[in-house]
Amino acid sequence: MLLAVLAGISFLLVGTVVGVRMLLLARRTREAPEALLGAGLCAVTFVTIPCIALGFGLRLGPVWLEKLLFAAGLVPMIGFATVLHAFTARVFRPRSRVAWGLVIAATLVAGVGTGGTVLSRFAAWDVDSVVSVHWTLMLVGSFVFGLGWSGVESLRYHRKMRLRLGLGLVDPVVCDRFFLWGFGGVAAVFGVAVVIVSLLLGWRVVTHPLPILGIAFAGFSLSITWWLAFLPPEAYLRRLRARLLP
Repeated sequence: MLLAVLAGISFLLVGTVVGVRMLLLARRTREAPEALLGAGLCAVTFVTIPCIALGFGLRLGPVWLEKLLFAAGLVPMIGFATVLHAFTARVFRPRSRVAWGLVIAATLVAGVGTGGTVLSRFAAWDVDSVVSVHWTLMLVGSFVFGLGWSGVESLRYHRKMRLRLGLGLVDPVVCDRFFLWGFGGVAAVFGVAVVIVSLLLGWRVVTHPLPILGIAFAGFSLSITWWLAFLPPEAYLRRLRARLLP
């Protein structure tokens, strides 16, 4: 459990810094991708994680306040699912009707999953077991698909950039950022997939060791790759340029 908590804290810290930086960048550039990514990350780090931790994890009481915090924490997940898919569509496939259709579909799936999870959890607030697995799977599934789609698109673009790198047409730091974003997203999918399997088997995510390891793996994968992509130490950049530049 401690491992999952540390992963959550690292994701919270890195996600907060990256989200704020993206919003500040969007304020200067007026570009949609930065605004989408920043808004989604800030919604999760400033609202979702604290509210769910206080309302459902710590059980501070009274019950009506716990339920209110739990619901308030899950609602921004709908927006995050939307902006995650919209970010991918805007960056990699801006002219694809299918891509923007996926944005709409992800929003609907996340919305239905969130509503079902909140209502069914309210109805069994004190039950110490897994409830409403199908609603939770809808919500989690929208993010698994979003992370996987974004990761695959980023890795595909990174492959194209590597071909241009030898000609000096691409900045190695930018090229590496596409790899880090893609690898982090795909790696996190495997971690979340472990959680989904655990839910299907009826295991409690907060107590069973396997889903805890899945959460930790996803959290650390995203934290490390996002830190290196958006907040890279100077020593890392020097080694990167020395390794990739011809």
